[in-house]
Amino acid sequence: MQDHTSDAKKDKILVVDDDQIICEVLNLALSNHFEVKTLHSGAECLQVIDEFQPKLVILDIDMPGMNGYDTCRKLREAQQTLPIIFLSSCDTLTERLEAFDSGGDDFLSKPTDNEIVLRKVQLTIKAKADRDQIVSEKASFEHMAMTFLDSLGDSGVLQNYARVNFNCPDFATLMENTLKSARDLGLKCQIQFRFPEGTLSCNDAGKAGALEESVLTQVASLGRLFQFKKRLATNFEHVTIIILNMSDDSELAGRIRDNIAILAEMADDFVNGIIFRNVSAANVELIRKANISAHSAVEILRSKYRNQQLETRLLQNELVHEVEKTFIHLGLTDSQEHAIADVLQSNLEKILRLFEQSDEFEKQFSVILNALSPKNNS
Repeated sequence: MQDHTSDAKKDKILVVDDDQIICEVLNLALSNHFEVKTLHSGAECLQVIDEFQPKLVILDIDMPGMNGYDTCRKLREAQQTLPIIFLSSCDTLTERLEAFDSGGDDFLSKPTDNEIVLRKVQLTIKAKADRDQIVSEKASFEHMAMTFLDSLGDSGVLQNYARVNFNCPDFATLMENTLKSARDLGLKCQIQFRFPEGTLSCNDAGKAGALEESVLTQVASLGRLFQFKKRLATNFEHVTIIILNMSDDSELAGRIRDNIAILAEMADDFVNGIIFRNVSAANVELIRKANISAHSAVEILRSKYRNQQLETRLLQNELVHEVEKTFIHLGLTDSQEHAIADVLQSNLEKILRLFEQSDEFEKQFSVILNALSPKNNS
């Protein structure tokens, strides 16, 4: 057992006994190893206990006024957890049970043996220190376990947030889900989403007021993380989140900063995804309208082409008829009439050969119209 050589390092022992001789004997037995203070009544013990702060009390049972049992009970009622060794000249089972029931830790019989007293005091103090260490370690392990469980809970909230918003259809739904996840993390917050059409700013009660929205807009330019008093703001391109109930506990505050950064980053990705889908949908609509216009234009061109074919054939027939009618008035010889007719017929045949290619044009028109058909672009 380690000896204490310096008064500054000595543990304190309080001896309470109305017998002056017993006090001197115990002081002699312990003073080489401890700082000893002797008192003669339970009332004195209760008066000095807080100021003296002993490591252990040796408490006589039979004292005038307040006996040792009652003194011990008063100490325990005052939340004193230091070890108490009872001292009595009557060592019976009844005495020991009463000592135990009143809150004592050990029992010494009078007359005392100095070596036994010293040994018991040293072992009792060490046992108390060991118990305190175990309690401290248990509390530390419990704190670590609760922190781990809390972290698992936080991870579950964030994982669920990612799952439910994977194909989030609009900003209002995303805002509702973000606020819910923040509440599940134990956070009270204000949130702003920014997108090409404007902004959406909300708090737990609903749409943010004008002042809240102006604060969110200004905070958005203050960097990734910005803390003022109990408020913590985190910013991404499309998202600002302000935590209104930041914890004073450094460990919890660190966990909040980590969680809110992850939540805000995911929200920013989801906002960006909605923007992309909205732009894509708008482009698809433009393409659909362009296809409808192109389809209509091609239909008109094909109709005009068909009309032009028909009118050309009619004009050919009319030209031949008119030329043949003029032969009567021109006084041409048969050979001249045949020559003119041959030239006319030759050129008409060329025109007819061009019209023979019209089937290919019709096929191309059909291909284009089929490609532009709305059912192929839905």
